[in-house]
Amino acid sequence: GTGTINQNAAIGSGTRLNNFTLTSGIYNTNNNNIDIINFSNSGTLNAGSSAITVNENWINSGTFAEGTSSVVFGDNTLADINTITTGGSPFFHFAITADTYDNLTDDMTINGNFTVSGGTFQPGNNTITMNGVLWDTSGGGVFDHNTNQGANSLVRFTAVPLLTING
Repeated sequence: GTGTINQNAAIGSGTRLNNFTLTSGIYNTNNNNIDIINFSNSGTLNAGSSAITVNENWINSGTFAEGTSSVVFGDNTLADINTITTGGSPFFHFAITADTYDNLTDDMTINGNFTVSGGTFQPGNNTITMNGVLWDTSGGGVFDHNTNQGANSLVRFTAVPLLTING
């Protein structure tokens, strides 16, 4: 059935959970943090101001209400291909801190900050719309717009960004 779940404490705090799967209904983080390996959403996830750490795949076919949350893609030693599917839902703060995220399956919108402080982000042949004001790859991370089979991604800035680019 469908319903509403209200999270009252951090999930995965100190221990990373394997899979977070929401097949229907509404999940409210109530501004609590989540640390998981795989994210799959077909319902509605209201992120509020949570920090959500994903260490492998983000597959969204429902509604991700980003609020002022941070979604951080971190260290993944389990998979060779890490997939991000936005399902048309924007991110607020988006960061990659380790590993390579090389399978963005659709266009992406970022309403806050974009940071690649470690690892590599290869968006493929997709458009990234930057509504936020910070684009930062100075911490050793790599934004590689044309590695995947000759793909050429497009980055569209709708605000005047503060660009900090390594190299």
